[in-house]
Amino acid sequence: MTGHPHSRQLAQTTLETLKRAGHIVVAPGATEQVLRDLVELIDPVLAVILPKVNRSPIMGEVSSTFGDEATDEAVEELVASMREALLDSDGVEDVFAEDRVIERSIFRTLAETLRAIGAREGSPHAPPGRSRAAGPQAFTGWPCTAYLRSMPVMCAPSQ
Repeated sequence: MTGHPHSRQLAQTTLETLKRAGHIVVAPGATEQVLRDLVELIDPVLAVILPKVNRSPIMGEVSSTFGDEATDEAVEELVASMREALLDSDGVEDVFAEDRVIERSIFRTLAETLRAIGAREGSPHAPPGRSRAAGPQAFTGWPCTAYLRSMPVMCAPSQ
């Protein structure tokens, strides 16, 4: 399987989440085929999504999940394609959730996994010299956890 190394991780995490939640049942021995089908869908879109993962919310739209409308639309189309592929797959025996429930679960899993990838690796797509940790820093007048300091957030004291 060639392509982006994170495509398989995203496909596997998504499939496991749907199975664990009881939304789908994969036929015995069909997991690899279902994963390959999902990876084929994820690969071309990942090149568009991954550079936006580490973008600070201040740089993008406030109502946007990934920082801009084009990326959000690409993710929404990917989620719909993944749902359709799962429902049409011979490797999926049964589906126990409505389309919207499956789409929400896929979206949440993709968003969380992409953010985890971004947090682990910094931004390989960011301009040179800038990483996730080098983004806007949290207000240091309060005791902040390492988690908050590593996130690109702006904290301000309440007045």
